Order: sequence, then C-alpha cells, then structure tokens
Amino acid sequence: MPYLGEIAGIGTAILWAANAIFFAEGAKRIDALSVSILRLILASVILTVLHLALGGRFNFPLDAVLWLGASGIVALAVGDWFLFSALGKIGPRIVMLVMSASPVFAALIAWIFLGETLGLMAIGGIALTVVGICLVVLNKKGNEHLERKNLVTGVIFSVLAAIGQGSGLVIAKHGMSLGVGEIDATMIRVVTA
Repeated sequence: MPYLGEIAGIGTAILWAANAIFFAEGAKRIDALSVSILRLILASVILTVLHLALGGRFNFPLDAVLWLGASGIVALAVGDWFLFSALGKIGPRIVMLVMSASPVFAALIAWIFLGETLGLMAIGGIALTVVGICLVVLNKKGNEHLERKNLVTGVIFSVLAAIGQGSGLVIAKHGMSLGVGEIDATMIRVVTA
C-alpha cells in the first residue's frame, strides 16, 4: 500500500494529540494517580488478551522480564504519574512540547550508561530541541492564563516525565535485546507498572 508509513505517522500524531487532551481532562476531573492506574489496568487487559490471541506463552527469559519490568516502573508508573500531574496543572500544550525532549534524554542516558555515540548532527539536534522548548516555555505571551506556581510545577513535572520516558526507553531496549518481541515487551512493561 503506497504511503502506508506516512498515513501511519499522521494517524499516530493525531492519536497522540487526542490522547494528551483526554488525559489532561481526566487528570483535572480526577487525580493523576487514578488516571494512571485506570489506564494501566485497561492496557494490561488489552495487551494480555492480544498476547494470548496471537498464540503467546508466558515463558520469557527472567533477565528480560526484570529489565522490561524496571522499564515499566520507571516510564509507565513513575514517569506517567508526573506526566498526568503536569497535564492536570498546565494542560497539554506545554507538557507535550516538553515531552518532545524524551528522545533527547534517551540519547543522553544511552550515551552515559551504554556508551552509545552521539555524532555532531545528534548534538546539534539536541541543542536545537532544547532551545526551542525553552523559547516556548519561557514565552509569557502564551502562558499568561497559568498561575506561576502551577507553571513552574507543571514544567518540572513535565521534565521528570520526559526523563522517565527516556530512561524507560533505554531500559526497555536492553530488555528487548534479550529476546522479547514488541507486543510482549509492552505487555510486560504495562503489567509490571
């Protein structure tokens, strides 16, 4: 099918944006922890059913389960609690912008702990991303409706969420390298979280 990648990319962007709006509204109506727990329970059921429907068995290498479980706790339990808390405080516009730094944190963490290399283009991309995020967050014109306390707390929580997501990706990468596929790895991460 022509343009399948482009269609998938646009669809993902639309769902990502809608997801942020729905979670922001949920975090405002009920607390961030409840939103996170409800999401993880629902996702656990769906992923477990999908795993079984695809003929999966529950015989994963123990070290892979430990790494993937750690990734789930870091990214999906702790990181997403910060994400939902930030969404409830300052809304999706700034939070999702700051969350776009999670690949930056993943690259830096992989560079520090896994010895992966960062080329000049990667360093330039990281710098450009960070400068762009700072320009938007520090621009008072788009943030005048937010209380300063909520803005500061929301940005800090957003950064912690991005660090959680980036760390979780690096940890999950190691767990998946031990012989677990994408759907199974996601299931292990979500169930553990």
